[in-house]
Parts: sequence; structure tokens; C-alpha cells
Amino acid sequence: MALDNKSDAEYWLALKLVPRLAIYKKIALVNKFGLTNLFSTKQKASILTSANGLSVKQLSAFHQPNWQKISHIINASKACQSYIISFSDTEYPKLLKQIYDPPLILFVQGNYTLLNTRQLAVVGSRSATKVACETAFLFSKQLGTQHYVVTSGLALGIDAAAHQGALTECFGTIAVVANGLDQVYPARHKSLAQQIISCGGAIVSEFFPGVSPRAGHFPKRNRLISGLSLGGLVVEAEIK
Repeated sequence: MALDNKSDAEYWLALKLVPRLAIYKKIALVNKFGLTNLFSTKQKASILTSANGLSVKQLSAFHQPNWQKISHIINASKACQSYIISFSDTEYPKLLKQIYDPPLILFVQGNYTLLNTRQLAVVGSRSATKVACETAFLFSKQLGTQHYVVTSGLALGIDAAAHQGALTECFGTIAVVANGLDQVYPARHKSLAQQIISCGGAIVSEFFPGVSPRAGHFPKRNRLISGLSLGGLVVEAEIK
């Protein structure tokens, strides 16, 4: 495929694949030079030479992007019925752009229009008490009646109760996850994930299909929950 025929999503994926370069630095390069120029055969050599501090591997990722891997990611996303929303798309959540390190790419199953609606995060302990889960459920149900979208992390405990509360009247709810959208974690929440989609909600990830949940992914997931939301309600959590 000729470079000029590639989509914005392919360029953003190529930028995402540049190793060990902070997101804010990648966005700064785009703002300074333009997204496609960073990968343009005619211009990228002079542009990247002027961008001081890039390593050999980073320069190689600009000069020779792995378009085959990028094509595989796009096909894998289609296979799990997810949309790819890139940083420059109008569908990209405006509130999320305000955080320090907004993801360059979002993978979304379901109703992606919810990403730009009023959201409140309802989160808390995975091993929450029964009373706390009931509280999260009731708060989320009431938030839905006030036309707020409840955003949480699909985890056990408070997260699940929050999603279930928002789903009582099929209010839209957003689950942000720490893995690729070809899988559900925890596995016992497969039916909950299906209900979120069928009731007009959305499941969101910045991780490629095929990526499994790891400990380091959850802080990244949490920043998205926070960044998407106007505020957060922590119903119950351990003191740390």
C-alpha cells in the first residue's frame, strides 16, 4: 500500500508503536510537524533530525514503521467488533485530551458516542462489603436517572455493582479495561460485558487486541477512567 493511501488511524498506530517515547512528546511532534509528515519519505529525515534526543530504535520506528503489524492490529480490532478512535478523530473524548498523557488510540466496543457525554466515575474495592456494593448500585442507578453516564473498570466488587446499577433501566455505562477487547477480564464478567453493550453502553481500552491484563496496566486504565469523568465517587477502598 502506498504511504499516501494510509488512514489517520494507521499513522497514529505507527506513532503509538514508537518505543519508549512519552505520549506528550509524541503529541508535541505531531503539533510541531504534522502527523503524516513524521512518516513522509520526503520530509521525515529532516524533521526527525531536528527532533533532538531520539534513539536509534525510535528513529527506526519512524523511518520504517511496521505496517504489517499495524494492519494486523486493525484486522484484529475488526474481528472483535471494536472501533478504532484516534487522537485526531472528532469522536475522541474531549475531556480526555486534557490529561497529561492521553492515549493516542482508543479501541471501543459498543456505543462510542457515550465517550463525549457527562460521565462520573464510580469505583472502589474489589473485595467490597455487601453494604458498599449496594451503595454503589443505588448511586449509579440514581446517576443514570439524572442523565450521567457511570464509568468504571469492570472489576469485581464496586465496579461491577456500579455498572449493574446503571444498567437497571438500561442507562448507558462505560467500562474501561486493562486488556485487549478480544477478551473479558475477569472472565466471570462476560455476561456483564455483553449486557453493557446490548444496553447501549461501551467498553474501552487503549491496549491492542491480544494483550492480557497485567499489574502495570491497571494504573493506566485508572487514568482513563479519571480522565473521561467530571468527577469520581470512591465508595469503599482499602487504606494505602
